[in-house]
Amino acid sequence: MDKISVIVPVYKVYNYLEKCFNSIANQTYKNLEIILVDDGSPDDCGKLCDELALRDKRVKVIHKPNGGLSDARNRGIEEATGEFLSFVDSDDYIKEDMLEFLYNNIIKSNADISTCGTYYIVNDTIKVDNGRLEGLFDSKEAIKRSLYGPGSSLGVWNKLYKKDLFSNIKFMVGKAYEDAYIMPSLFMAAEKIYMSSEPKYYYLTTRPDSITTKTFNEKSLDMIKAFEYNRDLVTEKYPELYDIFTYRIYLALINTFKKIIATDDYKSNVYFKELLNRIRGGTSYILKSKYFPFKNKMLILMLYLSPPLYVKLMRKHLNS
Repeated sequence: MDKISVIVPVYKVYNYLEKCFNSIANQTYKNLEIILVDDGSPDDCGKLCDELALRDKRVKVIHKPNGGLSDARNRGIEEATGEFLSFVDSDDYIKEDMLEFLYNNIIKSNADISTCGTYYIVNDTIKVDNGRLEGLFDSKEAIKRSLYGPGSSLGVWNKLYKKDLFSNIKFMVGKAYEDAYIMPSLFMAAEKIYMSSEPKYYYLTTRPDSITTKTFNEKSLDMIKAFEYNRDLVTEKYPELYDIFTYRIYLALINTFKKIIATDDYKSNVYFKELLNRIRGGTSYILKSKYFPFKNKMLILMLYLSPPLYVKLMRKHLNS
């Protein structure tokens, strides 16, 4: 039976870590290496990691200076000895059969990556993507489906990978939205990807100190940059994906703009006018796009015709 190395970056998640660990340790698939990477956490996470290692001989603990999520994942990859890799964020948890499910799909289809669906935890409410997806896909189709769903995403955490995919691919250190940066490259490196929307991963969306759920800061711009970077990279090989990447760039622009206008000092934000002008400049594209729902198109039309009205309505909605 092949060994799966499960990499868990740990930073300021003391109240979540044990539940995350237990969900991995109690998997129906037993041949695991559980790598806890203490990324210089200032709380007692490092101590808890050592305590967990005493409970389970499959645990390997790495203590390192803080370098961010990407750096912690990269270090875990370096230390991993399994034939397969999986990533679990330390404030999340997984169903007891997730790794067995992913492994069985990757073996039966001779794939390089196997994916599953996700339960999203929003303010103590569990939601799931209702889209159905099941089958074996090539790189281009896997990228397309992860950009637009349903039943899939660009998260690295609900997947199982052959370790050798990471021989020449690393997480980008210093970037937020690191999953959006790396996943298209991993899909392109894979010949076959088995994708399933069967939900097995529980993803916490509302932890208040998570960088992706905070209000606007400089790192928020990385969401836009990730899709711009990958549009250039991927469309060299798959030019037919240019349109769907453009959609994701405008979606990222809109979501980042919303983060700005949700703040009290949005008018003084140096990026307010820049993002406003970029979105308004793409109004024609957005209105013609097959990817944007009608409601979103009407909101962008409102933004084009009357930015103050859009901002007023959106601030009321975002801050309610």
